[in-house]
Amino acid sequence: MPVLSTIEAKCKDCYKCLRACPVKAIRFRAGDGTSDGSPLAGRALHAEVVEERCILDGACLRVCPQGAKRVRPDVGRVKGWLESGEKVVASVAPSFAAAFPEEPLKVVGAVRSLGFAAVEQTAVGAELVAEAVREECRAVSSGSCRRPVLPVITTACPVVVNLMEMVYPDTLRHASAVVSPMVAHGRALKRAHPGARVVFIGPCVAKKHEAEREEVTGAVDAVLTFVELWDWLADEGVSLAEAEPSDFDGYRPETAPLFPVEGGMLRTASLPSDLVSGEWLALSGMDDCREFLAALSGGGGLPEELRGVRLVEMLACRGGCVAGPVMPDDGSTPAVRRQRLLRFVETRRRGTGGGAGGGRVLPEPAGERVRGRPRLEPADLTRTYRDRRPELKMPTEKEVREILARVGKTKPEDELDCGVCGYPSCREKAIATYQGMAESDMCMPYMREMAESMSHLVVAASPYGMVVVNAGLDIIEANQAFRKMFGLGEEADLAGRRLSDIIDDTLFRKAFEERTVTETEVSYPERGLLTQQTIFHLGKRDAVVGIFIDLTPAARQREEFERLRDETVERAREVIAKQMSVAQEIAGLLGETSAETKVILTKLIDLMKKGEVGALDRPSGRRGRDADRERAGGGGSGAGAEALDGTKGGL
Repeated sequence: MPVLSTIEAKCKDCYKCLRACPVKAIRFRAGDGTSDGSPLAGRALHAEVVEERCILDGACLRVCPQGAKRVRPDVGRVKGWLESGEKVVASVAPSFAAAFPEEPLKVVGAVRSLGFAAVEQTAVGAELVAEAVREECRAVSSGSCRRPVLPVITTACPVVVNLMEMVYPDTLRHASAVVSPMVAHGRALKRAHPGARVVFIGPCVAKKHEAEREEVTGAVDAVLTFVELWDWLADEGVSLAEAEPSDFDGYRPETAPLFPVEGGMLRTASLPSDLVSGEWLALSGMDDCREFLAALSGGGGLPEELRGVRLVEMLACRGGCVAGPVMPDDGSTPAVRRQRLLRFVETRRRGTGGGAGGGRVLPEPAGERVRGRPRLEPADLTRTYRDRRPELKMPTEKEVREILARVGKTKPEDELDCGVCGYPSCREKAIATYQGMAESDMCMPYMREMAESMSHLVVAASPYGMVVVNAGLDIIEANQAFRKMFGLGEEADLAGRRLSDIIDDTLFRKAFEERTVTETEVSYPERGLLTQQTIFHLGKRDAVVGIFIDLTPAARQREEFERLRDETVERAREVIAKQMSVAQEIAGLLGETSAETKVILTKLIDLMKKGEVGALDRPSGRRGRDADRERAGGGGSGAGAEALDGTKGGL
């Protein structure tokens, strides 16, 4: 796992890490999704730390607002060694006194409670390094040492070493051949505790990488940051406030604990640290370090004022290691941390007979080494460096122009060099795009212009009327559909005009006051207009948008439909009424006729029945017929004959 990496799920593509990175070692690559290569393809970009270009200064770690950068944790390995019964020794960086708000010796006691066999201070190694650098500088000045060359640059800071190797390899001939305090102390501890694991605990991300480098391998087995230590103590339920104070094991140096502050190495080496002497120079902060190395690497060399400098102390963090990127966040400023360290050092000096005076420096050792201090051979204090500059393919001028053209930069005046993307100029961003470190999508001005352009096109082409007003209910913008809807004319300048001069602004005022969304139909009889209105507040923009849909054509269609419906219903009613009338007349006629027919047929049936009975005993001749008539009609040819005639007529 790389020392620094990105938690992709937390990355919000704000480019803040890239802007902060002094060597632009952050690559933005497309995540899930598809793209046709156009700037508006909708890809998700995520920051990725490019290990072969990263100097591990931790700037991205400091600035990421989402906490999307993480440092490789090594606590698990250390816990494993302790649980397995291995002997593990801690080397605690001198900046520990600045890292925690509690009494420094309580921190030592808390570390010891985790199970370390011994807890010593890296300041022991710092004292060894300071002495070695002083002797090296004297040898270079006298001409008895060919390398390094003046001015000698200290290499206690691994970030400065990474910067020289990866960005300014021409300056490596000035690099001190002395190892860092961590490596010097690690080698001393390995000698004092054969077979033990050595764990360095400090404020620096780059120390994790330094411990693994081939040039110094074997000196330190693992590196923990102060943040990791803080979290580990919390997991174990160890309270710094309640921890038992404990002093360090081994030799206790006097001024070497000042190493983490600017000028601390010069002070420890018994060199003037007031910076008045022109032979010594102390620099802290990435900007100052880069500026000096760039001048040293350039063809013109150092300015005249700096050509007498013999030794340069360089620390990548502004103010020194007390401002390291992995200090626990207790709200303390670098200035407060510096004062904590100075107070601790002064207290220790007084406790060892150093007196109260802050001006006394460690005397230059003569003859016997300080009693109790580890002794290392010169070979244990030296190291080498190498050119680690990444190979980068450079584009031609034509290719640069083509990349710039993708984001609408076809003329020099189009190159804003705003730096929003993280690169100081549009050309550098184009080169990074060619090298696979950046994407066209990262040009914020162009993307905003494209988004605004598309937004304006959508609004302008919308068939719905749209109007935006400010808190004073003055019109900010209105599209063409709104103008046409309310008969305002295409050329009318509506910006700044009161909305109430055109329409009732009650609903807009309500949206401002209540932050509500209103959807309703509003009629404008004087304009013959009916609208569906959606009115809402824009939040942080403190503006209200009104969207108007013209319902007038639909209303007219509805009215026409209702008219046709009413006419159809009326015609249907008339037809039904007429049909019912005819049916009633027919029913009346049929009923009357049926009744008459029933009466006649009934009479006929009766006559027929009577006739059949009389025929059985009827006499022959006239007398018989006369008798029949009498029975049927009661007397000859009168009533019976009439009835028969009537029957015939009815049928």
